[in-house]
Amino acid sequence: METRLFKEDDLERQNIFAKEIANHMEEMTKNQNIKKILIVGLGNSKATPDSLGPKVAEQIEILPNVYCLAPGVLAQTGMETFSIVKGITAQMKPDIIIAIDSLAARNVRRITTTIQLTDTGITPGSGIGNHRKGLNEQSLNTKVIAIGVPMVVSGATIVNDTMEKLLEILASHNQNNSISNIFKDYTSDEKYQLFEELLSEDTEQMFVTPKDIDEIVDNLSKIIACGINMFCNVLK
Repeated sequence: METRLFKEDDLERQNIFAKEIANHMEEMTKNQNIKKILIVGLGNSKATPDSLGPKVAEQIEILPNVYCLAPGVLAQTGMETFSIVKGITAQMKPDIIIAIDSLAARNVRRITTTIQLTDTGITPGSGIGNHRKGLNEQSLNTKVIAIGVPMVVSGATIVNDTMEKLLEILASHNQNNSISNIFKDYTSDEKYQLFEELLSEDTEQMFVTPKDIDEIVDNLSKIIACGINMFCNVLK
């Protein structure tokens, strides 16, 4: 799902988006007999761009067959997120896990404008290079639906997107432009890797987020929580 309207505090639109999320989850689980659901709000509640998961968890309607937790991050608990979720999964034996997390965008245009749903799981922290063990069906023996929203973008991505636009402009004005010709055989991934390598150590680990991220996280958490609640209420 992609639209800039996610950012707006419009209850009617939020309900429409929430219903779309619920419909997608119903489609992803249509052949599965679901009796127990575990919802996991991943991320750091103290860091606004990373607080989407915990904020969604706060708004989940707890039912007899719906469990919810926000396990925090390693720096807060001293425990790996995977270990916490694995232990609770072994104890509660849910039929499905729904994990919500903030992501890092690989395109500036997608930051806070995309809600991604997948049934292949999620790896907490991978977007910013903090690789942890993934939450997926193979590692947890339980199907995992991951819901993610790009909340930050790396310095390399900003440089890459800016250079892409510059090269397009140069090429449109002069087909024989030497600068654009240098990069014409590079793939998008190769150009990104080049710009990432050119950045100094001071900027290569820099991540940027919108100035109104507080409001955006609040609105998106409402949409996602409402969609999950709709999905769970259909199953109860």
